Amino acid sequence: MKVLPVSLDRIVPSASRLCLFAMGVGLIATVAGCPGASPKASVDQPEGEVAISDLSDLENDDFVPEDGFRLLTVADFDHFPADAESWSEVGKTIICNGSPKGYAYTREPFENFTLRCVFRYVPQGAPPDAEAAEKFNTGFMLYIQEPHKTWPLSLEVQGRMDEIGSVKGNGGASATGVYDDPVGRRESRRPVGQWNEIEIVCNNGAVLSKLNGVNISTCQPSGLTSGPLGLQSEGFEVHFKHLRVRVED
Repeated sequence: MKVLPVSLDRIVPSASRLCLFAMGVGLIATVAGCPGASPKASVDQPEGEVAISDLSDLENDDFVPEDGFRLLTVADFDHFPADAESWSEVGKTIICNGSPKGYAYTREPFENFTLRCVFRYVPQGAPPDAEAAEKFNTGFMLYIQEPHKTWPLSLEVQGRMDEIGSVKGNGGASATGVYDDPVGRRESRRPVGQWNEIEIVCNNGAVLSKLNGVNISTCQPSGLTSGPLGLQSEGFEVHFKHLRVRVED
C-alpha cells in the first residue's frame, strides 16, 4: 500500500508556517525543523506495514499458488472453541481477531507436507514498544490429536515474535532433538506490522521451519506423524496470507 509523496513547498512556503498551521487546527505533523512534532502514521510508513483495520491491500489479490500447492481458506477449517466469528477472510488472506483464545484446525489430516504463507500482526492502538512487540503471539499447529482443548497434543512452529520459527510440543507432546538458530531468527525476522514468510516441511514426523528463507529450527520424529493443521488465536490480530499446502510423497 503506497502513498504518493507530496511536496510541502507547493502547500506552504516554509516548515515554520506548517508548524503554526498544525498548532492552529490541532493536527500532528512531522516536518524537518518543527520541534516537538510527532510522527505521522501514513506518509512515511515503511512499505509492508499497515494502518489499523485497513484491509484494502488484501483485496484484488491475484496470487497463484506454485505447482502442487493448494490454497487453504476459512472453509477448510473448524474451530475450537466453536467461534467462527474469530476467523474471517479478505481476498486470499485468513484473518484472526485474536479472541477467544483457541485455534482453527483443518477438517482433513496431513502427514507429509509443505506449508507456506506470509503473516503479520496488526497492533491495536499505538505501536508497541520493543518489549511488548516480543509478546505478539500466534502459532502453526501440526499433527493435532483429539480431544480438542487448549492446547491439544500436537507439535507447533511458533509465531510468537521472540521465538518465531522455533519447533515445540503442545499438550504434553515432546519435540525431540530440537535444533534452533536464535541468531538466524534475529537477523531474518521482520518487526510487528510487516509480513514474515514461514515455510514448514513435515516428513514422517520430522519438522523443518524456515523464516523468510532462512532455516530456523528442526526436530526429529517424536511419534506424531499425522493429524490436522492449525492456526492459533492468542489475543492478537493476525493476517495469514496465501496459506497453502502441498502433500508430499
